[in-house]
This record gives sequence, C-alpha cells and structure tokens, in this order.
Amino acid sequence: MAAVSFNPGFALLLGAALVLVTPARARNLIALAASLGALALAFTPSFGEHGAFAQIGLRVAPLRLDALSQTFGMIFALAAIMLALHGGAARSREEEAALLTHAGGALGAVYAGDFVAFVALAELSTLAAAALLLSRPGAAAKEAGQRLIGWQALSSVLFLAGAAFAIAQRGTAEFTQLSARTPAGILILVALGVKAGFPLAHVWLKDAAPRASAAGAAALLVFTPMLGAYGLARAFAGEPALMWVGVAMTVLPAFHAMAEDDLRRALAYGMTAQVGFIVACIGVGSPLALAAAAAHATATALGVIVLAMALGA
Repeated sequence: MAAVSFNPGFALLLGAALVLVTPARARNLIALAASLGALALAFTPSFGEHGAFAQIGLRVAPLRLDALSQTFGMIFALAAIMLALHGGAARSREEEAALLTHAGGALGAVYAGDFVAFVALAELSTLAAAALLLSRPGAAAKEAGQRLIGWQALSSVLFLAGAAFAIAQRGTAEFTQLSARTPAGILILVALGVKAGFPLAHVWLKDAAPRASAAGAAALLVFTPMLGAYGLARAFAGEPALMWVGVAMTVLPAFHAMAEDDLRRALAYGMTAQVGFIVACIGVGSPLALAAAAAHATATALGVIVLAMALGA
C-alpha cells in the first residue's frame, strides 16, 4: 500500500466545511462519511513522517504515524463516528460543523509531529469547543464558553513558551520526549495538564459539560482531556511525578461526583478520575503500563460518549 500523507484529522475538517454549505438531509451523511474516512486513514500501515516542510526556519511535520498516534487516532475517529450516528439530523449546521472541527482538530493534533502543528490544531479544536457553548441559549452557557477559552488560552501560552525553550535548547521543533526538570518540560507539562484535567485545573470541564447539548457534552468530555493524556504519553512517559498526580486525579473527583446531583457534572468528575488512571500509568512508563493506559483510554472514551449521549436522550 502506498504511503498516506493525509492527516486523518483533515478529513473531519473537510467534512466540517462541507456541512456548512449542504442541505440538512445530507449533513449527517457527510459527517458520517468524514468520520469513516478519518478512521480508515487512522489505520494506515505506513508509519513514519509524511509531508514535512520548512516554516519560519522550523521543520513542520503535519503527519507522524506511529503506534501511539495510531492508537489515539483510532479512539478519536471512533468517537467521531459515534457522534455522527447520534441525532445528527436534529442538529443545526453550525453545531454539526463545530463538532466535526472539535474532533478534527484534536485528531489532527494527535498526528502532528512537531510543536507548531500540535498547538495550531489543538487550539482549532478549542475554538470549536467554545463555539459549542457560545452558540447555546442562555447566559450560563456563554459564560462557560468564555471560561473554557480562558483556561485553554492559558494552556496554549504555556505550551508555546515551553516549545520556545525546547526549540532554543534542542534546535528542533519535533514533539518528542521531554524532561520535566527543565523550563521547557515544566511549562509543557502544566499546559498539557490543563487539558487533561490536573487537580485545580480540571474545573473547566465540570463547568462546560452540563451546559452543552448532549452531543456537545459528549465531545467536550472526550476530545480535549484525551488530547492532554496523549500529549503526556508523548512527552512525559515514565515521569514519576505523574504517578502521584494521576492518583490525586483518580481519588479526589470521586468524592465530588458522589456529592453531585447534576448527572453531567458528575460524569465530568468521573471522566477526570478515569483520565487520572491513564496519567498514573503514563507515569509508570513501562511497556505494560503504557499498554494499559492505551486500553483504558479506548474504553473510557467510548464509554463516556455513550453515557453522555444517554443523559441527553
């Protein structure tokens, strides 16, 4: 089979553009076709970097295929398919486009091989996530969308600052293993922690999920936290501090969830706890622990999407 040089996330982004200009009856089919296309690209056997080019003196790699990116790519593509199958005909074209963009940006970031492409696609996903809230009726949803933008903007600034340190130190923008004992590593670790839902940085998720639509809540609960977990696995596998952070993420939200009477907010706490287990496994860093993290990420993402959609049914 010929090497594939098309980032799977771009299939979803193309679908997002198409649903904005197509009739309502065709939108759901386009979303499903784009999601299936992304899944097919996620299973390509051609590992390595493809389509790299130079930009502002840096090597940008929009497509890096390896076991880690393929695993999380499969998770995100399957999640996009489930969202496309769930009530697509009842959604507005704007919400459908935002869902596809949110999923496509996150999926594209998973396959990015450098800091520049990763943060660009991750923040495209963030803007779409905010749109899912800002387009909802009521002041509470719009305020939650603004707070989500604030938290994710903080994540972006920290990530870019860390990337600048890493590029200055290493002379390359390649997104690979980092040390959490350097300025670059500390900044990027915290940035990814905001996305994953580290303690004290998890509040954006439990704030946003109850105020989105059923499909919007499902997307918010999965794509950004799992993208943060992917980034931690990419850059900080075997970092001992992550074991303790993961334990805190697993234990503390459980008490909040038990005391919560809003089921979507309780599910957000539950998602944070499940991501905590993944983070702890990443901190262990052994091949078996990383395999457990990948398996748990798959089960968690698909299970949480089903639960979120059931709560909105």
